Amino acid sequence: MIIAEYTEVIIHKGIPKPFRDRPIIKPELSYGDKCKLPLIYDILTMAEIYYSASIDVQKKIDNIIDYVISPGYDVVVNGYGILAAPKRRYYAMGWDCKKPFNDKQDYSYRNLHRLLLYSQFPTAVKSLWYQNAVSFLTQFMAAAGTYIFPKEYLPEENSNWILGSHMSLGENKRKKTWN
Repeated sequence: MIIAEYTEVIIHKGIPKPFRDRPIIKPELSYGDKCKLPLIYDILTMAEIYYSASIDVQKKIDNIIDYVISPGYDVVVNGYGILAAPKRRYYAMGWDCKKPFNDKQDYSYRNLHRLLLYSQFPTAVKSLWYQNAVSFLTQFMAAAGTYIFPKEYLPEENSNWILGSHMSLGENKRKKTWN
């Protein structure tokens, strides 16, 4: 299992100014300008195909999910860092797939969105961090068995869906019970 590691910045020259505060991913974790580390889009795709995939493919997906929910992955820098490609080219990476409700993260709508995504994987659902996250969310459970989340958990922002920025369902927010 690969744990993301970074190179020493000293050996790289010509790093663009906007990238200088980000670590450089080791070359063995990339194919030129492509990252071998899983992106959130990879997790989304795996969630979509998981139950229709062969047992062999499911095992491979489970290995990736085990990697992402491992404590070793928690130390990965948000957005991974940058890739150093040939000819002194540098590429910003992003879209890491950190697990939600991690001790190092806040309890926000982005994590709620991510938890829903990881709920598609049996290996994730069985894990302690998933159980803790679900336990945390029970504080929002109403007597009827539904959930009433704080309005901050259901934003409509002008941003990317994969970040959890479109969590509402078009409710009438003038009604007291919209959430």
